[in-house]
Parts: sequence; C-alpha cells; structure tokens
Amino acid sequence: MDEDNDAMLAAAYLQDCKWNETDAVQRIMAYLQSVKVHGSPHISHILPYVGVDLVTNRPKPCGVLLENLKGGCARDKKGNPIVVIYGAFECDGDNAIKQMNFLMHRVRRYIASTELPFVTYVFDSAPRAGLHSMDVPVISFIRHMSNFPQSFRMIVCGAPAAMVSAWNIGKAVLPRQTVERTEFCQSYDILKEYIDTDNMLQSWGGTFSFSISDYMQHLFDSC
Repeated sequence: MDEDNDAMLAAAYLQDCKWNETDAVQRIMAYLQSVKVHGSPHISHILPYVGVDLVTNRPKPCGVLLENLKGGCARDKKGNPIVVIYGAFECDGDNAIKQMNFLMHRVRRYIASTELPFVTYVFDSAPRAGLHSMDVPVISFIRHMSNFPQSFRMIVCGAPAAMVSAWNIGKAVLPRQTVERTEFCQSYDILKEYIDTDNMLQSWGGTFSFSISDYMQHLFDSC
C-alpha cells in the first residue's frame, strides 16, 4: 500500500471507532494478524464456497462484490461499493476469514487511495429462504467482519425469525458501531433509501444485471 492509502485506512478505523485510538489500534492489529496467519488473498480461497448450488439453483452461502465485469461495480447513492451476502459463511473460521480477506481485496480495487473505505453490505436472505444454517456462529462472523479497514452499513433483507432472534441476543457483544449501522427489513423497500435503481439487482426491483457464474469467470480472467 502507498502512504496515502495507509493514511486513509487508518482514518477509516478511527472514524468507525468514534476516534478512540485504543479501539482503532486493536482492530488494526487484529486485521494485520489475520493477514499474517491466512496469507495473501487468492482466488483458491473462495472456489469451494462461491457459486450456485447445482441442486437448488440458489446462491451458496457466500459474499460477492457486485462487479459489472467492465471495470466497475454497483455503488450506493454516496458512491460506495455494494457487497451482497447470501448467508453466513458455512465453513470453519479460518476459511470464513480467507473468504472475507479475498472479498475485501476485490473491494479495495474500487476505492481510491484518497477515499475513506466504506462498504454497503446487503445481507439478502430471500434467495436461500429455508436453507440458512442456524448452526453457523453468525455473531462471530460479523465481529470478524468489523475488523476490516472500512466503515460500513449492513442492510438485512428478509431475515428468518431465528436469525433476528440470534441478532437480538448477540448484539450485546458486538461493537456499538456495528449495531448502529445494521438495519433489518422484511422486503427490499429499504434499499431505495440508499441505492439508486440502476445499481440494484433485478430481484430487488432494480436494473443491475449480475450473475455469480459470470462473476466467477471474471475473477478467473482478472486474478
């Protein structure tokens, strides 16, 4: 990373920690340790997990950046990249971290070195309705996500009752900023507040075309 990028990443941590330097340093150290332990992001880290289930034709529980395959990505109304999470990563902790590391590696391609990193996450529960595993440590997954060098907003659409209950129980141990920036909605209506139609998936009522299979081929071609 160059010095400008390092400075903006540090500023993002400080902003997200309400300028509490101790909290920011702790998160930075947690992130650096994760990279040290799990190595540089590589497409092999996501191959077993990102895709469409051949039996149900539904997305696997994974996270994808809405890249348009033309050098850009879908963005919210403030210009921040949009990531879709189709389910808490149903794997062990190390592989979940590797997936997140790779995802953030892709996101950083679309954030200028002079910009504060900010990501809008849409946790889209509807495509995998009835398939979400409640055995996955969702709270631990979200806690790890908060260690990345970014500020973020998370919008959870169509969450099953068990997921909402798990959130309500577990949010007491989550960073305050994570709780404050997470919203739940049973429909996609809330997305209109943050995302223009041409950057919303067709299933959300928008016009942005996206295929996980095409996305994976794009990653093979560009990584």
